[in-house]
Amino acid sequence: MIDRILPFELVQQTLLKKRYQNLRNKDTRLSEISAECEAILESFSDDEKDNFVAAGLAREANKI
Repeated sequence: MIDRILPFELVQQTLLKKRYQNLRNKDTRLSEISAECEAILESFSDDEKDNFVAAGLAREANKI
């Protein structure tokens, strides 16, 4: 039923151009942030990684 009259991508890029571009920008930024986080975690030593994970688990446990 979807895309029977007009392809949705065409509608996004023409009628919803600002929203489409805003979404693409946010998607790009999210990818950049994920890559930055991964690079930071890779720079940690094994002990630092263990402490980082343990601190996160303790925080989440306290919330519960």
